Amino acid sequence: MKLLPSVPLFTGAPPLPDARILQNKLLLRPDEVAAILRISRRKVYDMVELSELEAVRIGHSLRIRTQSVLALLHEDDGLDPEPL
Repeated sequence: MKLLPSVPLFTGAPPLPDARILQNKLLLRPDEVAAILRISRRKVYDMVELSELEAVRIGHSLRIRTQSVLALLHEDDGLDPEPL
């Protein structure tokens, strides 16, 4: 009898990006921001349109300022985001 490899039925949420990404990069891709904030990429683009996140265009690519993400994360805790 041949056994099939064990495959988990539910693996849970994808792992969070390494926290060092916020310390090592000045600009983040929309998918990186979405993973950090646990939101969809579409929501990231919406937040950029609403000026909730600062972004720059480099050619056709959109990049979000890391400082803007940190400011958003610290918005409710009353702490100033650490400068990079």
